[in-house]
Amino acid sequence: MLLLPPPPEDALPPDLEPEPFEQEIPVQEPLDASPPAKRSKRLLPDAEAHKTFDRWHALIPKLVPALLQYMQTSYRQPSTSCTRVELFCEASSCSTQGVNILCLYWSHLIAIDVKACRCYSIPQVLVHHGLFPVSLSHPRTAVSIDLLEFYHALFERSADAVTALAGALCTHYARRGFQTLNHKGDPIRDPFRRGLGYAMQWYDTLRHSIQHCFNAAIDAAHACLAPDPVDTLVDNHDAHALSTPPPVDALTRCARLLSTRCPACFGGAAFGRPFDEGADIHVALDATFSQRHSMHAGDSPHFYEPEFFIPKAQVDECGRRIIAARKKPPRPSCAPKVPAHIVDECEKSYEAAVTSWYGT
Repeated sequence: MLLLPPPPEDALPPDLEPEPFEQEIPVQEPLDASPPAKRSKRLLPDAEAHKTFDRWHALIPKLVPALLQYMQTSYRQPSTSCTRVELFCEASSCSTQGVNILCLYWSHLIAIDVKACRCYSIPQVLVHHGLFPVSLSHPRTAVSIDLLEFYHALFERSADAVTALAGALCTHYARRGFQTLNHKGDPIRDPFRRGLGYAMQWYDTLRHSIQHCFNAAIDAAHACLAPDPVDTLVDNHDAHALSTPPPVDALTRCARLLSTRCPACFGGAAFGRPFDEGADIHVALDATFSQRHSMHAGDSPHFYEPEFFIPKAQVDECGRRIIAARKKPPRPSCAPKVPAHIVDECEKSYEAAVTSWYGT
């Protein structure tokens, strides 16, 4: 069991204080005679989505000390599960509230009682004990931080596997005798996918906030270093040129942004190799569809800042410069020699022939 440190001086704002917990309302199964009406999909985030998004971002800095403490105490220790979470608050007049939360671990799931107060909210208590909530105000499910760390390590080596991990956990729990049932006692088909997606998304934001603090400390130390001399100029004068281009300051190393993105390519000691000797860096670019975004992809607010991707505005500006630099306009699309309706008729004839061949 992990003990909580004294409450921080900067208490949670009123809108992030734990609210009175509501009783869980059972989900009613729709009748077969009256199927549910199909709702139109929302393409843009509404006011409630923006409010939840802002509340999460306001809470993330409050969870950083709790996560750092858990990572320090659990380092090189076997992963364990707690059956009870107690809150130790020095304020005797602070009222406490309790809630029962379903916790997902590696090999099992268990429901535990969690206590919170005005000094420590439920998300802070959960993170202190190695659990991350799947929702903000009234969490009913929490995921093991060790399991989330394993997911992020898996994500770095494979594709996004939220659905696969949720299904694997459900199957693994069932084989070990841990069934997830609804209020009627029937097995729930997909109980963890949505909650796991929320937990992974916001836990990743919490991890990135710690990394940003780490990078800020490195940048501050880097700024204190003595600047490189830039009083020498590159001689770009050409005797045969009509005009001499303006002088360019000689650099002694790559920009900090490039060296942090790829130290192997841009963090070397040798710098300024001429082109006839091979240059310093060879860059290969591949055009992809990463800049496109489908309108139906989701209705979440803008989530990630473009750290490793070029912003769309910069890509569009480069495209306009390329078009302006072309000596000739782009060639018009050539008209096909075979009309489209002839190709369609040929395709229909081929499908009919294949169908009759399989029928015989």
